[in-house]
Amino acid sequence: MKCLSKFGRSLCSVSLLFSLSACQKADSSGTEPVSTTESDRDILASFVDSVVLETYQELANRSAELDTAVAQLVTAPSEASFQAARGAWVAARIPWEQSEAFLYGPVDTFGYDPAMDSWPLDHAGLDAAIAAYANIDVDTVDPSLKGFHAIEFILFGYEKAKTLAGLSSQEKSYLRALTLNHKAVTGRLLKAWKEGIAGKSAFALALKNAGESGNDFYPTTQAAIQELLEGMVGIADEVANNKIAQPFDQQDPNLVESQFSFNSLDDFQNNIRSIRFTYQGSRTGTAAPESISSRVSAQDPDLNQKVEAAIDNALGALQAIPDPFRKSIIDPASRPKVLAAQEAIRSLQEILDQNVRKLLLP
Repeated sequence: MKCLSKFGRSLCSVSLLFSLSACQKADSSGTEPVSTTESDRDILASFVDSVVLETYQELANRSAELDTAVAQLVTAPSEASFQAARGAWVAARIPWEQSEAFLYGPVDTFGYDPAMDSWPLDHAGLDAAIAAYANIDVDTVDPSLKGFHAIEFILFGYEKAKTLAGLSSQEKSYLRALTLNHKAVTGRLLKAWKEGIAGKSAFALALKNAGESGNDFYPTTQAAIQELLEGMVGIADEVANNKIAQPFDQQDPNLVESQFSFNSLDDFQNNIRSIRFTYQGSRTGTAAPESISSRVSAQDPDLNQKVEAAIDNALGALQAIPDPFRKSIIDPASRPKVLAAQEAIRSLQEILDQNVRKLLLP
C-alpha cells in the first residue's frame, strides 16, 4: 500500500452523513434528554484538550527526542547512543499508537498518517532510497520510504538483529533525514490542531464548536460525538480484524506491523488505550466529569461498567500473548491466546458499536 493510511479505511465526513438536531428535547414521558448542545460541547472540549492535544504534544516532543538521539548516534556513534536511539523510537511510538482512535481531521486531511506510518514497508525501495540519498529529498519521497517503519528498520533490522557495526554511513545519513522529517510532520500535526495551518483554522475549534453556524465539519454536536464513536469502533475493528487477523490468518510474520522492533503487541495495547482515553475524555485512567463515559454512566451504569470491563479484558488478552507477536502467530501453542485476544477486542467493538451507539445516538 502506498500513499494511504495503513488502515485502508476512510472515516466519512459526518457533515455528509448526519442532519441531526443540534439539541434534543425531552420526550412526552418526561425522560431527560440523552444529550444537549451544551453538554455535548463540554464532552468535546474535554476530549480535545485532555486527550487529543496532550497526545499530539507528547508525540511532537518524543519525535524531537528521537531526532536528537539519532543526531547523537550519527555524530558520536557508540553502543550507548545506538541503544538510546532505539529506545527513543519505542518511546515516540507510544503516543502515536495512542492516537489511533482519532485518526480524523488534519491527520487525514493533510496525509500525516501515511507520511508517518505507512505499512507495509517497501524494502527494495528503501534500499534504493538509502543508496541514492544524496540526490533525493526525503520530504517528497513516497510515504512507504519514510516514517516510523523506515526508521524502525534501519535501527532494528530483521528480527531485531541490527548492530551498530552493521549501520552503514549511508544508512546513518538517510536515518538522520528521516527523523528530521518525522519531527517536522508531528510538529505540523500539532499545529494544525492547536493553531491551524495552510489557511485553515485550528481543527480543535471545529470539534469544540460543533453545531455552530458555518461549521462544515460538524453541523451538529451529535455529528461530532458520532465522530468520536466511529473512531473508537474503527480502531477496535482494525486491531482485531486487520493488525492481528491479516498476519495470523495467512501465517505470515512479514505482515506483522512493528515487527522489526518486536513492538507489535505494545502497539496493539496502546491502540486499545486510545479507546479508553477517548471514552473517558482523559489520559489519566479516570473518566473526566464531562465525557462519553460520564454520560453513559449517568444513563446506564451497568453499560459503563461493561465498557470498562471490555477494555480491561482486551488489554489483558493482548498481554497474555507471548512476545514477539511475529513468532506467536505461527506457534500452535500460542494460537488460543491470539484467538482469545481477537474475541475480546471484537466484544469491545460490538459493545461500542451497538450498545453505546444506541444510547448516544438513539
